[in-house]
Amino acid sequence: MENDTGNTPLHQSEQNNNGIVDENKDADQRAVASDSEFIINILKKLPIFKGLSNFQHKKIFKICYHKRFNKDQYLCEEIDKSNEMYILLSGKLKVIYRGKTLITYISPISLVGELAVFTSEQGFSSVIATENSAVLAIQKEDIFTLLKNDRSMTFCVLMNFISELANKLRKDDEIIEELRKKIPSNNSKDQ
Repeated sequence: MENDTGNTPLHQSEQNNNGIVDENKDADQRAVASDSEFIINILKKLPIFKGLSNFQHKKIFKICYHKRFNKDQYLCEEIDKSNEMYILLSGKLKVIYRGKTLITYISPISLVGELAVFTSEQGFSSVIATENSAVLAIQKEDIFTLLKNDRSMTFCVLMNFISELANKLRKDDEIIEELRKKIPSNNSKDQ
């Protein structure tokens, strides 16, 4: 069942559109339970959600929904403010800066868009599907509501976010240092 935006929620109602309970309810509940366990295990693998309790992971699961992107379709553009972050389940994405510079490729079970969601800034880069891709999407408003109502989750997620930013800065520093070594310095001519 898809909602009016074309996105598929992960947790389905037991009733059909007429309010009648589905005859295959037990089979559907087993499928949803299996899907939920699978998704919760994915959430546990993401560094930003590290250290959360099972109950907290289940809360996050409840705000996730499936979304599909075709090859060459944009998930987000650097000129837009993003209201979603994505967990890549299948496919492949690329991150482009200023419409032309390839930054990186993103493989499954990776988070993308969290920086724009948590900083409320315009996107820093564009993310494009390089093949048909499936993601879990989390709306900014939904994650902020969860964080507002659960202080321990807030602390854990924000500490993980800061740690991930620090790791990215450290890697960027290493890349900058390697590039500096490749560029001849003006000081070497003086010596």
